[in-house]
Amino acid sequence: MTDLVELVLVLIKVMMDLVKLVLVLVKVMTRGLAEILEPLPELVDDHYPRLFLFIDCEGYRKLRYSKNLHDGEALALLQPPTTFKLE
Repeated sequence: MTDLVELVLVLIKVMMDLVKLVLVLVKVMTRGLAEILEPLPELVDDHYPRLFLFIDCEGYRKLRYSKNLHDGEALALLQPPTTFKLE
């Protein structure tokens, strides 16, 4: 019985994470991308720390083109020094 309870709790946690993701997507689609790119405060905690520094779309674009970087390569430059890289 405890295995079933644990499974249900894990499924509830996964569903809550999916709801948060949907809320983020809706917010991005309705706000547009001219604002500062940052995670919603309700998505950042000790379990899910902030992975990148704040930047707006224009700043990110300029960073990419000034250093001739490809998609995703500029993100490595925006990681806080205390962030652990996921492998």
